[in-house]
Parts: sequence; structure tokens; C-alpha cells
Amino acid sequence: MTLNEISLVVPRGKYTIDFYQKNLRFHGPTFNYNVDYKNIQRGFILPLSNEAQTAIVLQLAKPIHQGQTIHPFIVIQVKR
Repeated sequence: MTLNEISLVVPRGKYTIDFYQKNLRFHGPTFNYNVDYKNIQRGFILPLSNEAQTAIVLQLAKPIHQGQTIHPFIVIQVKR
């Protein structure tokens, strides 16, 4: 399954998300990430203050790296 042009708050940008049997793949204009499902510790669904969007927060056991920046969370912003 593939979701196109999904807004991520952390790491910032629009990514295509591919769901595979053992992992998620985020494809962006400059960075690509592979996240194993085993690496996801917790997930939260949080309503945003504008009531038109929702944030999905994934906490990672092993953070992803973007240069020297470490991201222990992935924050996905979607419309309700």
C-alpha cells in the first residue's frame, strides 16, 4: 500500500509512505527512511487545535538520523 504526498512534521517535508510486510519506507525529495515495525515502540493519535487535522506520532526505539540530527519520533499530519 502506498500513500502519496503525506505531510510529516518531524522530519519536515512531504513524503510518500510505502507499507511493506516488515517495514515502512518514507521517500522524500532529499531523504529516504526505512522503519521496521519492530522499531516502533508506541503510537499516538492526537487531535490538533484547528480540528481539521490530526497528528499521528510514532515513537522509535532506534531513532532515525538526518545528517547530525536525530529524530526519536515521527510525526505525521493528516486531514480528518
